[in-house]
Parts: sequence; structure tokens; C-alpha cells
Amino acid sequence: MPSEKGILKGLIFKLVKKHLAGATADSAIRAALKLNESKLHTTITFLNEHPKNTMQARYNINAYLQLMRQVSRLHANSDISIRPSQLGYGLQEFSLDSIGELLKVAEQEKIMMWLECSNSGELKNALYAAESCKSKFKFLGVELPISEIANGKVYDKFRKLGMQIKLSTYPFENGSRENVQSVQASKGKQKDRKLKDEFAQLGELLKTAPSNELHISSSDDKVVYKIRKGSKLNKTHLVLEVLFGYSQKRIRKLVKDNINVSIYIPYGRDWVPYAISRLTEGHIRDIAVAILDGEKKVGKVRGKNG
Repeated sequence: MPSEKGILKGLIFKLVKKHLAGATADSAIRAALKLNESKLHTTITFLNEHPKNTMQARYNINAYLQLMRQVSRLHANSDISIRPSQLGYGLQEFSLDSIGELLKVAEQEKIMMWLECSNSGELKNALYAAESCKSKFKFLGVELPISEIANGKVYDKFRKLGMQIKLSTYPFENGSRENVQSVQASKGKQKDRKLKDEFAQLGELLKTAPSNELHISSSDDKVVYKIRKGSKLNKTHLVLEVLFGYSQKRIRKLVKDNINVSIYIPYGRDWVPYAISRLTEGHIRDIAVAILDGEKKVGKVRGKNG
């Protein structure tokens, strides 16, 4: 007889499964090809977090190498997104050579590879790998929290290297939600001026973004419209990445408005960290963390940051 925890976990999975392509690379590539038929670009990632040893890290590396070759062989219009933590970041035996190995295949297969970073440690390792790489970064980019623009140093270093940059608004959105909830909980009269000014400040910061193209990873297209308005970007230069399972109606509106859309497609059995970090909000998130925290160390989950 299933435990109460198992039943609740099953219910959470029902809530989030529309955002998951399946358990295998084949299922993710099939989803990508179907989206490609609608002229939508995709980005595929493998849900297998935090290897405990070098053998598990090697398994993840091989999975991504195979994924890139399959994407190329089947002519899917898709990038690949990889988290440094999946390659063994944090292990004593961690080696940045794995990023070079993956980039070599990405260049051979002409597939864009994104290093998806959500904390200072991962950003540091991604920057060190980039500085050590002889590539011209045609097929390597970095995704970083949008707050790094304000911090400046890391963001500027990646830009000077000529790397493509994808900005994640997930931490920004989550912070805004927390501010709203805080205001609502204080008798409804208190106003948060910072919340009102956030998008204006963000627009000013984004004026320094590269003029040719700006990649934004977000769970809410309204954020992107506000970013575009605040920064006065040419809308054809804006690439919005949304989650698999996103509203088709809203995607059609974005396409109609000439915004380039990419769909972020996760696959794999290790869906718990992804569900907690990207697909649950408010009370549902609190419940999910309470139920699933016994299986995963939530503190290690990336925040995309999602």
C-alpha cells in the first residue's frame, strides 16, 4: 500500500508533468521536432542533478554527448542546456575538462551549448572554463541570473570574452512575488516602491546588452514585454525562452508580435529538484518542499533559476 508521502508526490507529479517531455532523450527530441514543425526553436536539458561521485558525473557527461549527437542526426532545431553541477561541480575530483569535451562535440555537430548557472560557484567555474577555452564561443553561451547585470563584474567578463549570454528572470520574478505577498500581508495599505521601480531599473540596465540579440529565460511573457518596453530593444532581437507546456495561446501572441520564442524541454526521471525550483509557486511550492525535502536537499537545488 503506497505511503501518504508517495500519494502526495504522485499528485504533485500530475500538476507538473505537462512541463516534462518524458524520461528519455528520445522523448525530448520527439517533442522538439514537433515544436520545430511550428517553427519554434527549442532547448533540451537532462534532469539528473548533483552526482555523488565521478562515475555518476561521467554518466551525465556521456548522456549529454549522446544527446547532442542524436539532436544533430535527427536535424532537430535545438540547443542544449547543461548545469556545471551535473558535471561534478562540488566534487573533489571535479574537472573543467568535461566542459571542453562537451564543447568539442557541440562545435562538431554545430549545436549551441548553454552553461546554466544559478550560483556564484557555478558562475566562477563557467568563467574559468571559458577563459581557458580556445573557442571563439560560436557554440557556447552562459545563462546567468539577471541580477548579475547589476553586480557587473561577472557579466562584464563574459561579455568581454564574446560569449552569448542568456539572462534568467526567475530569481527576479520570485523576488517580485515575495514582495507582493509581503505587501498583501501587511493590511493592504503599505506600498512597496522598490517593486514599482524594478522594471524601470531593469530596463536601464539592459541598455548595455548586446545590440544584436538578447536571450531571456522567463516563466512569464509579461515580464519580457516590460523588459522590451523599458530597454527599447528591437523586438526582433529578443529571444524568449519559456517552459515546455507553456500556454499555446500566449506563444501564438508572442510569435504574432515578432518575438522569437524558444521552448525549454526537460527530460529525465530526476524531476523533483526541477519541480521545486521552477514549477511550483506559493502554497503548492511549500507543500512540495515539505513532501519532497526528505528525498532531495532542497538547499542544493538551482534556483532558475529556475
